[in-house]
Amino acid sequence: MMATLAAAERILERFPNVGGLRLRLAQDFPTLDRFNFSPAKPGPEVESMEPDLLAAEVFAAVHSASNAALRKSCGRLISSRAEYRYVYFYSPRERGGRRDDLEDRLDLRRLDRDSAHGIEIWALGRREIL
Repeated sequence: MMATLAAAERILERFPNVGGLRLRLAQDFPTLDRFNFSPAKPGPEVESMEPDLLAAEVFAAVHSASNAALRKSCGRLISSRAEYRYVYFYSPRERGGRRDDLEDRLDLRRLDRDSAHGIEIWALGRREIL
């Protein structure tokens, strides 16, 4: 949940006029958005209220490769129609910031060549989580 909130904060800093975000904090929690509280449905942990503008998958793990979470998150976003797509993750063993190295390792530019913006991978720093 903390990683999702940190990712939403970072997205709002980058897109201050996004018009609101929908957060899926966990399956047992309601979906929180500025218009309603509704049961969580499948979808990205963070998405713009405006359809197909922005989607972000978020996870926390001991390492970015744990349980193939990074690969799975990217796989879900490849099928998203959102114009801007992100994976945010927190791992105490990883440096924070944009992770072009992970994007290259997963060969996202080749897998996602139909997108104008591509999928960006960002590691959240410890200060952003705590």
